[in-house]
Amino acid sequence: LRAARRLFAQVIGAFGGGESARRIELHVRTSRFTKTVYDPYVNMLRAGAEAFAAVVGGADGVHVSPFDEAIGLADEFSRRIARNTQLILLEEAHLAHVIDPAGGSYYVETLTAKLAEEAWKLFQQVEEKGGMKQALQDGFVQAEVATVAEQRLERVKQRKEKIVGTNVYANLAETPIQKPEQAEVNEVLPVEETRVSDLRATLANGKWMEAMIRAARCRATAREMVAALADGKAPVRITPISPWRLAEPFEQLRQAAEKHAERTGEKLTVHLIALGPLVRHQARTDFIAGLFAAGGVTAERSNGFASVEEVVEWVRNTNGTHYVICGADADYPSFVPALAEAFKQAKPNAKLYLAGKPPEELEKTYAAAGVDGSIHLGSNAYDVIVAFLTERGVAFDGEVR
Repeated sequence: LRAARRLFAQVIGAFGGGESARRIELHVRTSRFTKTVYDPYVNMLRAGAEAFAAVVGGADGVHVSPFDEAIGLADEFSRRIARNTQLILLEEAHLAHVIDPAGGSYYVETLTAKLAEEAWKLFQQVEEKGGMKQALQDGFVQAEVATVAEQRLERVKQRKEKIVGTNVYANLAETPIQKPEQAEVNEVLPVEETRVSDLRATLANGKWMEAMIRAARCRATAREMVAALADGKAPVRITPISPWRLAEPFEQLRQAAEKHAERTGEKLTVHLIALGPLVRHQARTDFIAGLFAAGGVTAERSNGFASVEEVVEWVRNTNGTHYVICGADADYPSFVPALAEAFKQAKPNAKLYLAGKPPEELEKTYAAAGVDGSIHLGSNAYDVIVAFLTERGVAFDGEVR
């Protein structure tokens, strides 16, 4: 927001605008992009942080959306929380008492300047392409947005960008918020040709903005305004940028797992083979359990085993399809090869994975013994869960993102 003010003033100044004209009016709303369906009360914190950033960034007006906007229509409680978020920032955090509280901070000022410089380069690229209209027609803007979106999406899938309650710290026992079904509204208001003609005549004087504001106040629709601006010319076709939310990929997996459980009457489970005492395996059992929970999969943990025979007996008494060995790196070389061979004899059709990334030479040894792969911090958590769900016959609604 601070960079936007700087850039706006620079552009208006270049066109000869006075000091008052260089001031941009910013009305800011909290982002739907960051909100989640699961663990939705965390959205209150997200909205609070976003509203705080808006005020510190110099917004003239702030709109805090209800925390349940990703789930459905807001109710009385969520609207009240949204209003109170603003009131707390105003009355208790006293944000309205300071003009530009971030001003003078070396960190913030440097970041603002750097962001403005990078944005200016984009402005120049748009101008080189013939302006924003042409850049949109050519798909330049859409391609730039898609590139950043894919980078962001990949970070979420690898859990480098953490979404609390969704791709990390997912709570499979949470009670979901229930919303009434929303009726789909497809009504399209007809275009009033008389209003379009009047608006077109008003536009002839060249004062487009004033004409459009007046038309909006007279209840003209967006379609009527577009028709007046087109004035019989062929409409410009622009590929839209589809809105989405950051949490959607993992939400899709979790919803598919839940529907599978409802249909079959059985929850999807991954079995964790713990090696040694708690201190030797807890970090990795927690990691694997948390990773699969992000896809709606429950982890069933064993006690700490001291021998291969104990593991094989436990495996035979479980009805699992996917098992993950969890222990300390130092314990793997002496334990995993023998365990993998015995495991494959006991359950030849089951999958066996290793928690943690072993050195390349050990990885080959483990694979030869029967280990199907490893799951570690560098793994793409989303791909790991998709592979598991697919192998378990889970059906996905639509294409997996």
